[in-house]
Amino acid sequence: MIEITTNEEAIKQLAKALENNTKLLKRDINTALNATARHLKSQWAIEISNETTLTQKIIKETIKQELARAGGEAKAAVSQKKSSRVSLKEYKATQTKKGVSYRINKGAKGSKKLLLANSFIWAKNGHVFTRGGAKRVMKKGRYVGKMRQPIVKRFGPSPFETTQKREIPVKLIHLGKARLLEELKKRIRFRTLRASGAI
Repeated sequence: MIEITTNEEAIKQLAKALENNTKLLKRDINTALNATARHLKSQWAIEISNETTLTQKIIKETIKQELARAGGEAKAAVSQKKSSRVSLKEYKATQTKKGVSYRINKGAKGSKKLLLANSFIWAKNGHVFTRGGAKRVMKKGRYVGKMRQPIVKRFGPSPFETTQKREIPVKLIHLGKARLLEELKKRIRFRTLRASGAI
């Protein structure tokens, strides 16, 4: 988890620009915190997408934001869920004669295609399935009335499990501090210009 907390010196400058209006100060602090959290979420997704074949859209769904709220503490956070497994179709799954091939990681290491034998991609939704378990009489579909194993949807690892370096990238922590300062300065400029009547 990356926690984003306030910058004391910038807060003083913002308070001065707001003439110590406590309500507006808290609102502007939360605005800066939340803008920073959203930026870090995007940057973290980029970091992970450099290692895995998953799209950033899928990766972002597994990164959680804890945004600052009115009446709450002046802090926000970004964390990665560890248990969200992803449909195997998202790992560049391709149908072959022997089954479905897919690739988890990018780069020279770990970029080899893997094969899930005796599996198939359902054209209707693109998901990967295999047959498994005890046979049963099919009640619908092309095999109705016949004994077949039920189909089982297959999943790949979560984005957290695919990353080579599972610790939080240090540069993201530094980026969070720098970005928050930048966001606070934006609020200071905005409030200063508004107070002067420039906007």
